[in-house]
Amino acid sequence: ESITSIGQSTKRDDATSIGKFGVGFKAVFAYTTRPEVRSGEFTFVIEDLFVPRLTDGSVPPGTTSFTFPFDRPEKATAIAVAEVRRGLEELDEKTLLFLNHISTISYSLPDGTTAIVMREEHSDLTITITKEVAGVATDSRWLRLVGDSTVAHPGHVPLKVAAAFQLEEEEVEVKGRGKSISARREVIRRVVPVASGEVCIYFPAVKEDSGLKFHVHAPFASTVARDSVRDDPENAQLVADIGRLIVE
Repeated sequence: ESITSIGQSTKRDDATSIGKFGVGFKAVFAYTTRPEVRSGEFTFVIEDLFVPRLTDGSVPPGTTSFTFPFDRPEKATAIAVAEVRRGLEELDEKTLLFLNHISTISYSLPDGTTAIVMREEHSDLTITITKEVAGVATDSRWLRLVGDSTVAHPGHVPLKVAAAFQLEEEEVEVKGRGKSISARREVIRRVVPVASGEVCIYFPAVKEDSGLKFHVHAPFASTVARDSVRDDPENAQLVADIGRLIVE
């Protein structure tokens, strides 16, 4: 019912959730006229944006499968493949920095290239995000601060704000004290600036530029496309909350 309508998402009463407006899934219709969904006991296609029709097939228990045939007459299949490929290749550490329930994204491309982006949490504060493409891996390490905001919605848990600072690691030799204590190697971490700090609403809002040298996140009121932040008093309050979190 949620996925074949607008504004009927099961998340609509949760102010902290992505997807509460029920329009995000409609983005797939830029590439397909007939998406297929297989999940649990339900196997159906969606026609004319809203109309579900039962079809065949199944998936293993506990999994969900979406199939999007590239069949829009105004967008050639080759163009659709190239656009989706470019989108997948552009996934980076920022994609996973502030998500709560997704820690791994993997994909394979028509030429056989495989890739994975994954987040590993070392503590409440430090995480590593690894991107591996065709067997070549790159790591980035982050100091991630998360705290409650002062924006209150009756009946809901407090909204969360966050900031992420990139870390670099260096192994140094620490000299021992006293004749019988030998030197040892230690890893030290320091915060380093990123080239351009992203403003994230879970995912980066691509049309926003904070001017900062670190990344920030809050459930900002946004445009429908979630690519920019609206002028809104609660958004100003969330910005202040991020500042307070960093100071604390």
